[in-house]
Amino acid sequence: MIMDNLRKAGTAFLDMDERYANALEAKLPTSPNVVQGFGGMGRAIPVREMNPLTSDDRLVDSAFLAANLASRYALPAGGVTLAGKGLYDLTQGLYAAASATPVFGGPEDGAQPGQLPL
Repeated sequence: MIMDNLRKAGTAFLDMDERYANALEAKLPTSPNVVQGFGGMGRAIPVREMNPLTSDDRLVDSAFLAANLASRYALPAGGVTLAGKGLYDLTQGLYAAASATPVFGGPEDGAQPGQLPL
């Protein structure tokens, strides 16, 4: 039962990854550039098409798989995380600035010299 659930989750991930890679591939430039000169490393290749266990050079293929997945999933997740931290810090800074300046109860609210006491 657990293996069936893991197999379903893995299949769902591979399907999602294939759709994501195909969508990215459609948006990548078609003109050759420096990155594509290194064996097509600029392509968004689905995980199903990369299998380092069946290749002759497992180390290079495993590194390519890791770099491909990191550029598609880890970097955007890190960017979202940093954006969230920036918003959190901005909110904390605004709160600290607002709480540092009292609205009521400061010396301006009391009687001024030469006035009758309240």
